[in-house]
Amino acid sequence: MFDLLFRNARIVDGSGSPWYRADLAVSGDRIGAIGRLGGREAVQTIDCGDAVLAPGFFDMHVHSDLALLAEPRHESKIYQGVTTELLGQDGLSYAPTSPQKLPQLRHFLNSLNGEPDVGWDWSSVAEFLAKFDRKVSPNVAFLIPLCAVRVEAMGFEARPATAAELERMRELIDQGMLDGAVGLSTGLTYPVNAWASTDELVELCRVVARHGGIYVTHMRYTLGDGLHEPIVEAIEIGERAGLPTHISHFKVVRSGVRDVDGALGLIDRARARGLDVTLDAYQYNAGSSMLQALVPMWAHEGGPERLLERLGDSAVRQRMRAELEPHPPNWASYTVASVGSSKNRALEGRVVSEAIAESGKDATDWVCDGKMLTAGFAAVQTGPLPIVI
Repeated sequence: MFDLLFRNARIVDGSGSPWYRADLAVSGDRIGAIGRLGGREAVQTIDCGDAVLAPGFFDMHVHSDLALLAEPRHESKIYQGVTTELLGQDGLSYAPTSPQKLPQLRHFLNSLNGEPDVGWDWSSVAEFLAKFDRKVSPNVAFLIPLCAVRVEAMGFEARPATAAELERMRELIDQGMLDGAVGLSTGLTYPVNAWASTDELVELCRVVARHGGIYVTHMRYTLGDGLHEPIVEAIEIGERAGLPTHISHFKVVRSGVRDVDGALGLIDRARARGLDVTLDAYQYNAGSSMLQALVPMWAHEGGPERLLERLGDSAVRQRMRAELEPHPPNWASYTVASVGSSKNRALEGRVVSEAIAESGKDATDWVCDGKMLTAGFAAVQTGPLPIVI
């Protein structure tokens, strides 16, 4: 007798084959049988009707690198059928690093992930993954984040890597792949990541390719028209390095330009040439990001402490203001999703333009005076065009 029997299920088994109708029996923690099991009995029987029975879902884009450690049951995902999460996305995570550089990464990423009490006692990818192994509900896979290897090799320097620094990054990635990572990730519109050239990324991805890994990218949306050229660069990196390439939160609209056929055509032609290139996309037209992503890239050089110093400099503010005013963000389309300090809690759920107006300041001063950039502030756009995350 089986412990559990699902009858009349539409089974999607993850192999890529079409669904098929069958019964599925479970004994203990193993699948006992699949097929027409009409004469078999079980302690519990569930008639699935037209429901789909699947082995579990991979969430291909998450930022639960710390949340999963802080809440290891992770019920919000388990109840949705998510059994594996791909961590290390957008080139923004915490390993490999050193005891000296981990506090810098912690500060740099606190507006994305917060700073829960998770021990903060790892350096290598192996040590970071050990924090999850048999200790959290879902399975995890990990992408080596470009920010971690670049900060470890050369700090928050907004320049090309030297030959020695590039070799150090290769070494870190090589060891990270040996430690269990499945690939490399980049977020090429975010500080640290954005300072890497195409050629640098090709060299790093060649290391990943030797281990059979994958390149996963939040593309460089500041490139060219912000729509087609970023895709071309992602494909170029995959083809030159010789590894599968996955594009995160793929978009077919940028700066008011919509081109579904053109964007997907680039993917189709790359696949026809033999590149294993895939993508994921939101099923909604809103995005979420750190407010600091809207600050000019030059202000981030030197790391979060240097950024805070610049925010208090009137000359720096004026430069920021001069750059933002000709093409300001549409603050009315942003909502404060979360803050990192209790004193700012009243801002959660507020439309940013309204909060700015009530403050009596312009947008630049509101951002700089509130130190919102490093206080765990996230913004979600609710307008018709998704922001880049």
